[in-house]
Amino acid sequence: MLGWVGEPPTAHGFDTDLWTARRVAELIHKTFGVRFHPHYLREWLSMRNFTPQKPARQARQRNPAAIARWVAEDWPRIQKRRPRGTPTSS
Repeated sequence: MLGWVGEPPTAHGFDTDLWTARRVAELIHKTFGVRFHPHYLREWLSMRNFTPQKPARQARQRNPAAIARWVAEDWPRIQKRRPRGTPTSS
């Protein structure tokens, strides 16, 4: 029944990729003609391990190839210049 929850909400006509209990209630009503209160659905979903999630934010101009190149080439060079005894952040 909840297979569509694994799909992005935009695939079902919503403006953003964030599932909310209100959106689930709206989709259930549109699909099955049954009304559920969003508070009830939130509790019902959480009992089935569907917890509130927000989509990961990524910059639109993100360039995975440039990131990989920076990690492979620039980061080791920066690490070599780091004074000894200085803690790393990772």
